[in-house]
Order: sequence, then C-alpha cells, then structure tokens
Amino acid sequence: MKIQKTANVLILSHGYRESYKAGGPPQDICNFLLKRVVSIDYIVNPFPFANFNRSFLLKFKDGKFVKKSLFGKVWGPEWLQYIQHFFITMFFILQNSRRYDICFALDDLSLVSILIFKKIGLIRKLVYYSIDYTPKRFKNPILNYLYHLMDRISCYNSDVNWVVAKQMINARKKNGVILKKCSPFFEVPIGFHQKEIKVPALDKVDRFHLIFIGFLAKKQGLQLAIRSLPKIISVFPKVHMTIIGTGDYEKNLKVMVKELNLENKIKFKGFIENPREVERILTIAGIGIAPYRPEPESFTYYADPGKIKLYLGCGLPIITTKVPSISKKIDDKHAGIAINYNEGDFLNAVRKIMATDNTFTFYKKAAIKFAAGYDIEKILKRSIANTP
Repeated sequence: MKIQKTANVLILSHGYRESYKAGGPPQDICNFLLKRVVSIDYIVNPFPFANFNRSFLLKFKDGKFVKKSLFGKVWGPEWLQYIQHFFITMFFILQNSRRYDICFALDDLSLVSILIFKKIGLIRKLVYYSIDYTPKRFKNPILNYLYHLMDRISCYNSDVNWVVAKQMINARKKNGVILKKCSPFFEVPIGFHQKEIKVPALDKVDRFHLIFIGFLAKKQGLQLAIRSLPKIISVFPKVHMTIIGTGDYEKNLKVMVKELNLENKIKFKGFIENPREVERILTIAGIGIAPYRPEPESFTYYADPGKIKLYLGCGLPIITTKVPSISKKIDDKHAGIAINYNEGDFLNAVRKIMATDNTFTFYKKAAIKFAAGYDIEKILKRSIANTP
C-alpha cells in the first residue's frame, strides 16, 4: 500500500484520555504519517469509563496541528453512548465534506459508522485495525451480539484487516467468522518509539525498583504483586514499587497497600500525560510487571499488550503471567519470566532476576535485544509497504 504525500488520511478510534498525546496505536499511526501526508483528520470518541465525555476531531495539515473541534457531551447508559458515537462520527465527516484516500478504523463501531462513505466513494481505502478482541466483550448478551455482528461486518467490508496478534484471527474463526469472506489479514504488533527512548547505563538503574504502568483494573492483576511485596521485602529490603495510571480498581489497591503497611514502599503516581516523563521513570526502574489475571473473557489472551512493549523499549526485564501470547517469547528470549498467577511464582521470579548484579544484567541485556524488533516506526513502515 503506497500512501502519497498528497493523501488525505482519516483515523478513527475510541479513547480513555482526552489528550491525543496519551499514546497508543491510533496516535502512533498519526505520528508516523504526520510528515508523510498533506492532511490528517483524527476522530476520537470517549469510552463510557473515559476521563472525558465529549467526542473530538483533531485536524493536522502539512505536519502541523491546526485545530480541535468538540462535540456536545454524550449521555445515558453505555449502549446509548455508543449509538451517539455512531452518529457523531458521521456528523464530523459530513461537516468536513472531504474525500479520504485512506481511513484507519481502530474499532468495529468506528468502521461501521463510516462504511456508507466507503460505499459512495468518499473513502478510497479502508483499513480495519483491531487492537483488541474477546469472545465476551460485554456482559449484556445483546451488546455482545452487536459487538460481534459489527466486527464481522468490519472484517468482511474493509479492504484489509490489521490485527495486533494472530490469536485474533483464530478466535474469530472459532466464534463463527467466515475467514474466506474476510479481507486479507496482516499482523501489525504494537511497538514503542525507539528513537525517543534512551536507556541509561546500568549504574543509573535501580534493580530493586518494581514498576507498573496501565489502567488500574482488577483483571490487570496488580493485587498479586502488592500481596507478594511483604515476602519480597523480607528477602530484598531495598525493594519498592511505583504504579503509574488510574482506574476503577485504584481505591481497592490503595486500601490493600494501607492494610499491608506498604505506604512507604509503594507510590501511586496517577496518570502521567507526558510520554517522555513516563519513559524517563521506566528506564531507571528495575523490573516491569504485567501480572494479568487468567480470565477467559480477558482481551489480553488475544491482544498484544502495549505496556509490555513499552517495558521492553525502556530496557526492563519483565515479569508477566502466561496470559498474553508474547509471554512465551519473553521466557524463550530470557527477556523476563512468565509465571502462573500465584504469589509463589511471582516471588520466585523476582528473586531470580534480582538475585545479583550479574543475573539482573543478564535479563536486562536480553530484554534490550528482544525489544529491537518492536520499534513502531519500523513496524508501521513495513506493514504499510506490505499491505496491498
């Protein structure tokens, strides 16, 4: 797929944060294309649990930000908000009165909402880039049915399907998607910005520093690390932990920290908007943790967790559960340790990596070497070139 310098590009997604600098695949695509195309329109609708409730359109021209247009507040229950997003996206595009050479839709609702514009020729090329997938997306069976219906429509009607992990293709097949009716699938994993990250010398790194970044939800499994910390401290008294992010499970985690008298050992930093500051904190930490709970309906079984790629990019050895598919590669490449979801395994993994300066250095060097294949610039350049 060749994207001309004169191209007009449309990016559609849902977001957790109002700032378009919050990162993630849609922002990575936007950043990659900024200097390569004449214009980009980037529409973001808020998830029901996002920290903002107004959809917005960002306009870029000749590599520069031009303006931000806001829509009125969305309201009502979850299902009603998604219906509003459908029409808001259509409104923004109709208001623009522009033909697009290519559109990247990063969820099925976004794609379905603009399919009519593809049919009438206002969008020439349509890429469906699914960054998460699960057989049970919603507890409400009606919403779950609609989610999968829209996913099928998206797979069948896009020009190409990008997935962050091949497991998504097999999961769709098991869930009734007819692969022969789908547009071609290409694996486009999540990456990190290699040119933006400078991994410091080993003497600047605190190997006793555990760190977590991400949305604070129960399924993320951070409670396992917190419960394990007293035993870890008994072996390594210098151990401490930093938690970056917010979420609906944050209060529960803070209560747990207080009950275990770990307030002087665990710091909650909240959401940090500046990605360079996040990277600075990560690069001087010791071990990145991603202890996902093994829940069958979890997105993580089928996805490619962004936090793991960020840890790798910052030179961190990783402790993760055997939930994401990349966990096996982490184990095989000695870029960290994949564990079962229990305190004993977590403690043993920490002890193994932290044991000595030499063992820590071994895992850290392996993580840096493994990370080399996940530079987002190289991933997107290769993926766009290989897409028909």
